[in-house]
Amino acid sequence: MGDGKYYLSLRPGELVAAVRAKNAPGLRSAYDKIRIRRSIEYPVTGVAVALRREGDTLTDLRVAFTGTNPRPVLLAGADKLCGGALDEHVFEGLDALVRDQIMSMKTTFTPGHYRRRVAGVLARRLVRRLFVALE
Repeated sequence: MGDGKYYLSLRPGELVAAVRAKNAPGLRSAYDKIRIRRSIEYPVTGVAVALRREGDTLTDLRVAFTGTNPRPVLLAGADKLCGGALDEHVFEGLDALVRDQIMSMKTTFTPGHYRRRVAGVLARRLVRRLFVALE
């Protein structure tokens, strides 16, 4: 489509059988989710984080969410948080991006503002955990 994004449109009866992803050396990733106990398996929110660290510098950061918006969201602007130490500036920036891009959809189990807050907290935890694991 010319905008650098990939779109998927399936006709009735079609399904995705495989996905290929480009290898990004040095990129470490993790996924976590929060869900309500004894509820359906859909998460309150799911967060995927991938990052690269060189010394004490965060050099690449990618964050995506599920369960918050009508479709998965790749957080735009996370790359602008790179280039320095993993500090409060990075976490405040991450919180601001989450506030701006994650919708607060209400569900039967949780109010919308709770889902957005959980998404931000879970993203912070994963970023910190991955950064420390790369020491």
